Amino acid sequence: MIPLHTVENVKSAEQRAVEAGVTESELMIRAASAMFHEITEYFEDIGHAMILAGPGKNGGDGIVLATLLDGAGWSVDVWAWKRDDNAEVPVETESLEQIIWVTGVQQLKESLESADLVLDAVFGAGSRLELPEDVIEAFGIVRDQQESGYLPVWAVDLPSGVSADTGEAGEDVLSADVTLTIGLPKIGLYQQPASGICGEIRLVDIGLISAIEPKSASACLLTSDLARRALPDRRTGIHKRTAGTLLIIGGSPNYYGAPRLTGESAMRGGAGLVMIAAPSSIIAPIATTVPELTFLPLPVSEHASAAVRMAEIVGKRIDEHDALVIGPGLGTETPVPEFLGQLLGFGQPGRGGIGFGSFTDPDPVDPFTGRAVIDADGLNWLSGVEDWWKVLSGAELVLTPHAGELARLLDVERESIEADPWKHASDAAKKFGQTVVLKHAHTVVASPEGPVYVAEYAPVGLATAGTGDVLAGLIGSMLAQGLSASDAAIAGVAIGSEAALILQEWAGQTGYLASDLIAAIPEAREFVRTSQPLISVRNQS
Repeated sequence: MIPLHTVENVKSAEQRAVEAGVTESELMIRAASAMFHEITEYFEDIGHAMILAGPGKNGGDGIVLATLLDGAGWSVDVWAWKRDDNAEVPVETESLEQIIWVTGVQQLKESLESADLVLDAVFGAGSRLELPEDVIEAFGIVRDQQESGYLPVWAVDLPSGVSADTGEAGEDVLSADVTLTIGLPKIGLYQQPASGICGEIRLVDIGLISAIEPKSASACLLTSDLARRALPDRRTGIHKRTAGTLLIIGGSPNYYGAPRLTGESAMRGGAGLVMIAAPSSIIAPIATTVPELTFLPLPVSEHASAAVRMAEIVGKRIDEHDALVIGPGLGTETPVPEFLGQLLGFGQPGRGGIGFGSFTDPDPVDPFTGRAVIDADGLNWLSGVEDWWKVLSGAELVLTPHAGELARLLDVERESIEADPWKHASDAAKKFGQTVVLKHAHTVVASPEGPVYVAEYAPVGLATAGTGDVLAGLIGSMLAQGLSASDAAIAGVAIGSEAALILQEWAGQTGYLASDLIAAIPEAREFVRTSQPLISVRNQS
């Protein structure tokens, strides 16, 4: 488990490392070496790097990195701001002499015209939000060059002008495509607006994780390593029913793609048998696209009287399944509210017989005490039920809202959720007594007890229709395979994030579909399980 840290925590960890015998020069060399590895792994060919270096340790990291890149055949230019003395930088004078030192606006412009990479190493953690005029001008020249063509920017530790503690950012910050955060993950980088400025955040380990004192943390990084410990182990002799059975309750004439995405995602995530309870009219188009799914047809009616029959049909099959997913594409129109209320033990729909003939009051149903993911329209229904969490206190649930849905559940403004997503996710988990997955830039997993877990990655391509249905299926699959609610949420988010990163490798940041994400799930799950990307194995064969 890797806690998210304040600047004070990071400085303390660095001090403890020094007290343990590691010199500051060694820490600087470790940081530069690790960043060098990240850069040379990413860029297949050597190129031309422009490093913007400031006067402090962050600029020193940039200078050492410059010498390493130069030694590997890169052409390296350095624009140094108020850095007149490199005596404390652990590099040989001869290495410094190999670097081209850029001065003046015109020389900077000329250098950037041929640059393949810009590294922002001006200010590090604890730096100011308001940038000096010279730095603002330099950043403006970089932006001007970006308008002429693609020019990636990587930040050393964090983009200059961003608060590592709060996520606040100055007006003139240079947005990064990748941020190589050094030593420990900084808590502010995973909060807005910083998370929208940092690009992909990669943790550069320099040995500080082992130097930190174990203690409770309010927020931790949700990594593949964390999820690996929770993943179910598949043994020889397992069969489809012991591999996990999942029932998905969802779908409507307007939204039959949602349960299909959820169902296929659950199967790709490892569930052995997945059944979709949906209106009979939409089953055929789902079945033709994913024949491995099974179905429980429900009557088609717009009257409340249909609710009882629907609840009876589904209720008889619930005990056959290890977990449920409730809500994808379900809709909010009659008879959905009455159906869910009857199914989960909240009471009975009104009397009537339209569509089914007359009937007597249905038998009372005990409150649901099983295991379920509640998503989308399931959450919309809950938001209109007073004290629902008291009725469902015996159930083990994972709620998967986006900001608007969580706002309705907590009866607050959406802006409030977006301003402090971690707090509201944690508040909801404690209030409802259930695990909450807040779909956000860096998705948040909160449980009633314990820290908030913040997703390591925030793939921008996930901002497309259907990815929430895929996540619900993944988490439901993990629940069905026996994981606890919090572990299922952690594993589902980690696998979904890795699947998005796999897609980025061949399709770019955006443009892929939720169904493409499903296709990448097996490879992503295997990476989480083993730390070995299958794509690398294929490339070596």
